[in-house]
Amino acid sequence: MRVFKGRSGLAEVFDAWQSLMNRIDRQCFYHHPVWFDAFLKRGSGEDGRIIFFAIYRGSTLVAVFPVELTVRGRILKVRQASLPVRDQLYMSDCAIADEEDKVKIIEYFLENLHPAGYRWDVFVARDTLENSCIATVLNGLSSYRVASKNTDYCSVITVSPYDEMLRRITRNFRKNVTKRRRKLEELPDVVFSVESDPAKVASTFDEFLVLESSGWKAGKSRARGDVPEPFAIALNEKKKNFYKRVVTAFAERNQMRVVCVRVGPHLIAARFWLLLNEVCYSLKTAYDEAYSAYSPGVLAFDHGLRQIAETGGVREINTITSGRAADDWKPEKLRYQSMICFANSVTGKVIYLAYRIRAALRNQ
Repeated sequence: MRVFKGRSGLAEVFDAWQSLMNRIDRQCFYHHPVWFDAFLKRGSGEDGRIIFFAIYRGSTLVAVFPVELTVRGRILKVRQASLPVRDQLYMSDCAIADEEDKVKIIEYFLENLHPAGYRWDVFVARDTLENSCIATVLNGLSSYRVASKNTDYCSVITVSPYDEMLRRITRNFRKNVTKRRRKLEELPDVVFSVESDPAKVASTFDEFLVLESSGWKAGKSRARGDVPEPFAIALNEKKKNFYKRVVTAFAERNQMRVVCVRVGPHLIAARFWLLLNEVCYSLKTAYDEAYSAYSPGVLAFDHGLRQIAETGGVREINTITSGRAADDWKPEKLRYQSMICFANSVTGKVIYLAYRIRAALRNQ
């Protein structure tokens, strides 16, 4: 196991990590070095906070664990190793090649943190999907005590021929979509499109920033850790830098799509979709509230879904969040879990006991 820290460390392992991605069938954006590269370069203050533990078989990289190390507690000092989760890092997992035994790899990682000089009492994986590598292994791990709980969910729409997907939705919703599209197309110069050319994706992203900032997302929201910040991308420089890098990098790999609805030259709705190994992730969406009577966001989703069904190559659409926008399409619900793995040390056992007592008291 080798250790790489911050931007410079990621640069060292970047190419090997990209090769590793080719050996992961169900790869996700949070497995990808491009995602972490954009995060670490979004602004100052991030370098060194994330450590990348890379596991090799011979000279071949077979796994990467992005980790943050912290010490918590006033009386009992608890050394916590965690998969990083905060704004822009809103899912967590490790990246392991499909041909490897994932249980053995994760056990090897946990067992070798201490010998590598990184002691831990708890290993935390927050906001990890129930079918992710780390959740699947930790839920069945017998060599450590593990506690988990469901926290939220995302929606997953199985892609099939468009007519089949229409039969899954209610008649009223189907009528409403058709009615609003016809009503919108009565306006002059209405164009629906799906952009994939890197130059067009980049220019649409600039338009998207203006569009998103014109509506309710220009208000304040709370990021992870209750840190107040603007919700709209353009109103936060770090967030803007991050998404611009992500959109540009994945567009150059032909993995970014933008579903657009325009009235003349004006963009009234847009959805940025990231395609990774037959899964489409819905990253960002915005619409012009002046056209809300036409439901342009819904129409953009419908158009994108229709295009994906016709062109093929995508088996499911993942909305990432639990927002209700996709509910009318009768999606499956994929749960998020937060998991704690307790070390087999004295401190780890004490923390586990305290956790169980607290949980028992809450359930009384």
